Amino acid sequence: MRAFSHPAVAVAAATALAVFAGPAVAAPVPGSAPPPGVTMEFGGASGTGCPRGSVQSAVSNGGKAITVLYSEFEASTDAGQGNKRCLTKLKLKYPDGWTYAVIKVDHRGFGDLPKGSTGSLSAGHFFSGEPGEAGKTHQFASGHTGNWQRTHSIESRVYAPCGSEVTFNMNTGLTVDKGSMSPTERAILTLDTTDGAISEEYLLDWKEC
Repeated sequence: MRAFSHPAVAVAAATALAVFAGPAVAAPVPGSAPPPGVTMEFGGASGTGCPRGSVQSAVSNGGKAITVLYSEFEASTDAGQGNKRCLTKLKLKYPDGWTYAVIKVDHRGFGDLPKGSTGSLSAGHFFSGEPGEAGKTHQFASGHTGNWQRTHSIESRVYAPCGSEVTFNMNTGLTVDKGSMSPTERAILTLDTTDGAISEEYLLDWKEC
């Protein structure tokens, strides 16, 4: 965790996960309304960016979105910490005869990249046994400091197979490169913000099979 993290931030993050109902910055992308009674079964998270117990996920806004909150997802120029990844799995539960696809993804975090250093965020998602969405890489330039948001609108929608409960997988990575940065400085890039905002939000489109 970052040096400035403290219990108040953790409490704010948990509260944000419970009450967040839509994108904070990016304009909304229209999505068809979900069926009633959408719930989620969390399937776990694994990787260097998400130690056990550091990921929370929920269905928000009546089934219109999936939200994810990371508490320890950080890449830095510390030895061996420059490349972090996390694979998060879940299943949505909903009435028969419906399916869904992701139409937009918002990522939020914090970065401190002194002169000479750079960072990147890579993200993709897929249904188990199905072709995956191509994914997206977002670059962070030298000199960035503060909270950030990156948005990826999905043009080619991949819907969950009808008639079966399939695992939805979210694959996310952070990298930091020290480049020509002064050896006395430290660069970091995280998927948790100083204001406790949701780390990732997947906006969904629903349709009948």
